[in-house]
Amino acid sequence: MKKTPFGILPDGRETSLYTITAGRFEVKITDYGAAITSFSVDGTDVILGFDDLEGYLNHGEYMGASIGRVGNRIAGGKFTLEGVDYTLAINNGPNCNHGGLEGFDKKLWKAEPMGEKLRMVYVSRDMEEGFPGELTVTEDFSLSEDGALTIEVSAITDRTTILNLTNHPYFNLDGHDCGHDTLDQRIKIYADKVGTVDEYCLATGEFMDVAGTVFDLDGTHRLSGMYPYTDRQIINANGIDHSFPVPGEGIRPMLEAESDLSGIKLTVLSDQPCVHLYTGNYIPEDRVGKGGAKYGKHFGYAIETQNLPNAINNPNAPSPVLRPGEVYRHTTKFILTK
Repeated sequence: MKKTPFGILPDGRETSLYTITAGRFEVKITDYGAAITSFSVDGTDVILGFDDLEGYLNHGEYMGASIGRVGNRIAGGKFTLEGVDYTLAINNGPNCNHGGLEGFDKKLWKAEPMGEKLRMVYVSRDMEEGFPGELTVTEDFSLSEDGALTIEVSAITDRTTILNLTNHPYFNLDGHDCGHDTLDQRIKIYADKVGTVDEYCLATGEFMDVAGTVFDLDGTHRLSGMYPYTDRQIINANGIDHSFPVPGEGIRPMLEAESDLSGIKLTVLSDQPCVHLYTGNYIPEDRVGKGGAKYGKHFGYAIETQNLPNAINNPNAPSPVLRPGEVYRHTTKFILTK
């Protein structure tokens, strides 16, 4: 494992970049936001990102970042827990998104190299961004020679709280610097339903069958199938920004993506309740990434394994509540093949 400087925060703290290599594969992770900045096979880097800390400080797409305390949107930035009402920052329409104004993506994590595994730890103070409880989060990143990037997440709290931890890597299987969008890439999601969203892209708590819709992603349909925007759900989200509940328990296939052009395939396994697909609908057309690469709308798609969005306000969703003495755990694998 190699450690290199990544930049200096405005308060003077230094950030670092960690590189893990395994055979034909390489991954780079920074302790700022515990963000995946690069994931390569045979030299083709399929993750959108920036060359240094400045890019992650100045842009708001959550590129590669670890998300918390609660991923996705919470309705009205409000929830009730054990009879107490909590109010969060409103940072996405009328809702709270991805942990608030300064979520875990904007924090400096403590990096602990452990052989060829990289451990990232962040302690979120009680009432940080309005969430109760001091929460200690640990994320272990490892890379194997079969192309599997494994992320093992755990968390404990000293006070009852809510959480929905995930990671937010944007993939373009033709390479982050290919200069074109991902609309010709094929996606397969192991779900027969999709969660609906309102005009603010807030999960409604309702689901619809994917059969016969633009969400029927069975590995044969390309992302371009969302065009023209006629489906109300696509219009609401300006593309795909939806959660798919994947049946079953334990680590299981959730999503596959493949490019005919590069021959690279991505397989995503997780023990989370659902996988969220966001097709980069709001990446600015003038965004410049690593090495001066041009990014824009749909130039990458984020794959987030997680609980159902707004679960605290949805009695039909798996509980997002964590209590003292309990341990939150989940594992996700991103596997590249070529």
